[in-house]
Amino acid sequence: MIKCNVTVCGTVSKAATCRTNKEGKAFVSFAMNVVIPAKSGINKTIEVSVIKDGTLTEVGSCNIGERIEVAGVLVPRKWGDVLYFNLSASSISHQPDEAEDCIKGRDGVPRQGGQEH
Repeated sequence: MIKCNVTVCGTVSKAATCRTNKEGKAFVSFAMNVVIPAKSGINKTIEVSVIKDGTLTEVGSCNIGERIEVAGVLVPRKWGDVLYFNLSASSISHQPDEAEDCIKGRDGVPRQGGQEH
């Protein structure tokens, strides 16, 4: 399984909702769209599903159309021909540093000598 430590900047596409897991801990989930530029000139929009521990008041409201920046661990998953992106957020910024959509980060896998790539 691939896990990547990333920062994702995009637009909220599904409003945030608060739910609880089996242990009764609250978490917030929402989706965001990220436009990935293509060399051919036809950009691709991907949807990233985001979860963050806490309640809506702790996380902050993530309204549809709002630009946000989310840092955390991204796990891509493939089901049939479809590729899904799940992001477990460690932080959410409602005032992103990036003006354009992007996914930036490292894979977080230790290499020889203990360094991450």
